Amino acid sequence: MRQLLFFLLLLCNTAAFSQSASEINFYDHIAPIIHKNCSPCHKPNKSAPFSLLTYEDVSKRARFIGKVTQSRYMPPFPADRKFQSYLNERSLTVGEIATIQLWIEGGLKEGTRKPAQENKVLTSTNEIAPDFILKMQKPYGITGDNSEDFRFFSLPTHLPQNQYITSIEFLPGNKKLVHHSRLMVDTTNQLRGIDGLAETDPKVAEFQKTALKEEFLYGWVPGNDRIYFPQGTGVKLNANSDFILNMHYAPSPVNSTDQSEIRLYFAKNTVEREVKNFTLRENDISNKPFIIRAGEKPVFYISKK
Repeated sequence: MRQLLFFLLLLCNTAAFSQSASEINFYDHIAPIIHKNCSPCHKPNKSAPFSLLTYEDVSKRARFIGKVTQSRYMPPFPADRKFQSYLNERSLTVGEIATIQLWIEGGLKEGTRKPAQENKVLTSTNEIAPDFILKMQKPYGITGDNSEDFRFFSLPTHLPQNQYITSIEFLPGNKKLVHHSRLMVDTTNQLRGIDGLAETDPKVAEFQKTALKEEFLYGWVPGNDRIYFPQGTGVKLNANSDFILNMHYAPSPVNSTDQSEIRLYFAKNTVEREVKNFTLRENDISNKPFIIRAGEKPVFYISKK
């Protein structure tokens, strides 16, 4: 059985090698790879610093693309895929990486663009209108003093009824300075006064006493622009809930602003299973320290209720 599986994998991954470099062109071979795996982030108003939509976009950065895909630095997905597969996983096959290399070696041939291919590029990268958009209530002023900045913001939903979230997306208002963000959900409405509260503010200790419905609904870093929950499932968002943003801004020598937003996509059909998030901190481990040393298989016990 293992030999058969190895043969099938080898057959799939060597498909690219059956073609010579001179036969590989952008529209027939490279565009489908780029548009599926790169363009969702590499297009206007997304997290990536440049677009990868057209032949011109890709060809002028071809050697850079070849290097970062061959090393698997891009697409960004740091989890170890040798261990298991993951939801929302993003990666290239061995064959796709080889195809990019062959295209570069063959002289970056453009090929012939299909009549509908140009429009397909712009409409096939998950461009579905969100059901609900939450924006920071006002622009936050980032001080240009070259220091890290951690802040909390409250974004009330004022939703009249419960909804189930099937997909969620965070859009940084300042792509250069938003380092990462953490999205939480509060159903008490007691934190609505938070608007730019610093992590170093003594009031944070009081804020952290409030039991949140979602302590970590979603975490955004560049490349993790939108997540989807499995079909038939969703996260329950209670009516009149508030989103709490925990923002990390990178150091900057100049003053700037940010007004990030959250985009929510709601279930259109019956949700069969509700998604529950479980947050585990080191303090929830009863037999600390939580350290896994090389070659060891330690057992840890959870005291979290």
